[in-house]
Amino acid sequence: MNKYLFPSLLNHWLIKIIESCREAIPPDLLTCLLAEPHNPKLLNELGNYLQLAGHFEDAEVVYMHVIKFDPEYLHPYRNLAILYHQQDRTAEAIEGYQRYLALAPEDGEAFFNLGLLYMEQVEHAAAMAGFEAATRYLVLKDIETATQLGVAWFFLEDLEMAELVLTDALTLDPAYLPARYHLALVNLYQREYTQAIELLEGVLEEEPLYPQAASNLGVAYLSGGMPQKALPIFERLVKQEPENPSHTLNLGLTYQDLHQAEAARACLETVPAHKMASFSQIEQALQALSELHSA
Repeated sequence: MNKYLFPSLLNHWLIKIIESCREAIPPDLLTCLLAEPHNPKLLNELGNYLQLAGHFEDAEVVYMHVIKFDPEYLHPYRNLAILYHQQDRTAEAIEGYQRYLALAPEDGEAFFNLGLLYMEQVEHAAAMAGFEAATRYLVLKDIETATQLGVAWFFLEDLEMAELVLTDALTLDPAYLPARYHLALVNLYQREYTQAIELLEGVLEEEPLYPQAASNLGVAYLSGGMPQKALPIFERLVKQEPENPSHTLNLGLTYQDLHQAEAARACLETVPAHKMASFSQIEQALQALSELHSA
């Protein structure tokens, strides 16, 4: 495209972007841009299309110019933060969300995204502050986002908030398996074994191969005083995944609860030598072996 066909007011940077990315720009938007090349809403829309098409550098240029043209227009600040997050430019994304939230202090979704970024940086106090604001301002209409917020509280070890958010999430869609599964995990950590068992049994009834659900159901049975129900689960898991030390440990603990000392020792003695065993798993196995020897 000949740049001299553009209006004289059209900036050189915009001409360059339109010429190189024309296939990503809808014709009606292009027509409007030629008529109003400084319109911040049109330019922000251009940035959106460029971002969706993977033209990240050009989208960044557009958003930066929109902010320069109209510093009070909110959308490019938020879009720029999202763009940085997409590119794993975490520090810039955090700064971008902070700039945006200074202008839009009640955007719950932005606080949620900021919390996720702080979690990636293992800055738990800052993440918690972001999720607290998200919980306060976010109107949870999307089951996936609501579940993610509950899971975030779970990983921050605030079980009360996790239970509250996940329970609310399930009012949006009671059948949504990820919310049911993670609420079961919260109940398991709260030692509310009956609720955890009910949820996990329901998840496995609908999706027998749901990741980690069988293992956690076995733990719920074992912790809830039902080792006889845990036994077939862990026996099956050890056969399916012999390289997973947690299954072997749990099978040994189940045998211990069932007073099958020889079978318990056979399992537990292999855990410390397992190359994938964590320190806590080794410690737990050694403690159980000590109890068996002193019995």
